[in-house]
Amino acid sequence: MKKLFLLFLLITSCTFALNFNNETYILNGTGVRKKAIIKLYTANLYLKEKNSNAQNILESKEPMLIELTINSSLITSDDMKEAINDGFKNSATNFSKLQKRIDEFNEVFVKEKIIKNDIFKFESKDKNIIVYKNEMFLTKIEGQDFKEALFGIWLGENPIDKNLKLNLLKSK
Repeated sequence: MKKLFLLFLLITSCTFALNFNNETYILNGTGVRKKAIIKLYTANLYLKEKNSNAQNILESKEPMLIELTINSSLITSDDMKEAINDGFKNSATNFSKLQKRIDEFNEVFVKEKIIKNDIFKFESKDKNIIVYKNEMFLTKIEGQDFKEALFGIWLGENPIDKNLKLNLLKSK
């Protein structure tokens, strides 16, 4: 019984790390985006240090990464583009200033067919967002303001899914 308890403590206290693009990130939180009963994607938030304050994360210039794993074959490129646009409208206070970069970002979903189990990584590094699909570089978008708006889709005051936001901020 004692060994089981120790094993449980070891497993629950583990910190999951991601080594990516010459950075080591710590898993801050993970959650699932659902619409009705359909699990659309799983989101993981990776930071340099655990943090449960959304505003601090959004304003931080430290490298960080959001990873989306597509869970449903029902998600199309158009659906993803529409959801991202809605998210930007809710999170960006300067939407018109960001529009050109949002359009550039959305090209990722237009050019690339989305299929179940695709993994998108949005890495914030050196005031840029670097976009990867299945470990392959797709594009780089400049600007801390763009990073704050993009990460604000999941972590902002009006997130795309409040439960998902809470789970991403569970930095235990």
